[in-house]
Amino acid sequence: MRAPAVSASLGALAGAAIGFYPGQLPRGALVAGVLVAVCVGLGTFAGLLVARFVGGGSARARRWALGIVAGSFGMLAAGAAWWQHSLRDALDVAGAGPDWAFVAGLPAAAVFAVIALWPRLVAWALALIGTVVVGYVSPGLAAAQPQGTNTPDVAALYGSLDSDRSIEQRARDVVANWVADGGLTRSAVVIAVPTGSGWIDTSAVNGFRMRFGKDLPILGLQYAAVSSWRAFVSDRDAAGRAAIALVAEVDAAMHNIERAHRPKLVLYGQSLGAIGADAARVWASEHGVEVAQTIEVGVPGDSVPFRATGRTVLANASDPVPRWSPTLLWRPARMTDDTQVIGRRGHHVPWLPVVSFIQTSVDLLGALNVPAGDGHRYGVEQATGTR
Repeated sequence: MRAPAVSASLGALAGAAIGFYPGQLPRGALVAGVLVAVCVGLGTFAGLLVARFVGGGSARARRWALGIVAGSFGMLAAGAAWWQHSLRDALDVAGAGPDWAFVAGLPAAAVFAVIALWPRLVAWALALIGTVVVGYVSPGLAAAQPQGTNTPDVAALYGSLDSDRSIEQRARDVVANWVADGGLTRSAVVIAVPTGSGWIDTSAVNGFRMRFGKDLPILGLQYAAVSSWRAFVSDRDAAGRAAIALVAEVDAAMHNIERAHRPKLVLYGQSLGAIGADAARVWASEHGVEVAQTIEVGVPGDSVPFRATGRTVLANASDPVPRWSPTLLWRPARMTDDTQVIGRRGHHVPWLPVVSFIQTSVDLLGALNVPAGDGHRYGVEQATGTR
């Protein structure tokens, strides 16, 4: 059996280099295996197309290319396992060893063999890759989102979805409950904009109550019941509308109170909720509503103005959410100029066009499978709005 075309081997090696390029977060061997297999498959297929125009090379050149690719592939797999081990060691979790490299590399080797050595099976192999990606990665995207509302012990101050009532009506009810509970006599009030699923981070709630007192009222208004990424795609402005409705009602409730005696109004949002908090901040500024502080945590990349006043933006150093954006395909991630980087500082991974976009996209799958201070997990420190 002839060795594959030189360009096919080189294409596979390029795909392996892309698939094994370091990410910022730990990932399972199966996730890595799917990614590398897809990259190797596409690289091999591209190499076969090139071979149709420039030829496959002599038998000797083919063998040399195959040998170089095999050795380089092993080195890439070992290097990726070492990188994963270092990430896990920093988190004090079980490391990655030779078994990780084997599981991560085996699917890619199989795909390369099928496509390069049996070109007639290329269509079958690509269909298999697509099935694996859709069947394995799609549930992973959903799993990467906080599930359920998980609202803290503020049920009376949380407006759940109600198809029979408008956002304004539900906001009015939440604020009425806040006033009835003596909210106007408290030192502060926090409007927490939920994520797309209606989730409010309990760590943030605990942090705010450590900062302002256990009786701190926290107001929330649900605007969707799906994962944040789905809500972002379908209606990214919904979070802002819900936050603005609450701010408007709170301001109306405090209208007859002297400014010096009003509760401090703090806006808070995480992930998609941060976009809503920023929209409410802008609205408040335009309508003369005094906001003591706006805290935006883990803001999705390129989703809020790059420069602004009166806000604090927090992002974990390893959080892929603030870095991910289609623009990552052609330029490095650009966070807002007021972003404070918090959490564990890991090794810096250089940006590469396309490659960094792929790796950051895969990091999203495991962004919540880490302790607070890493990935898209934040602790009580987010409530202070400072380092």
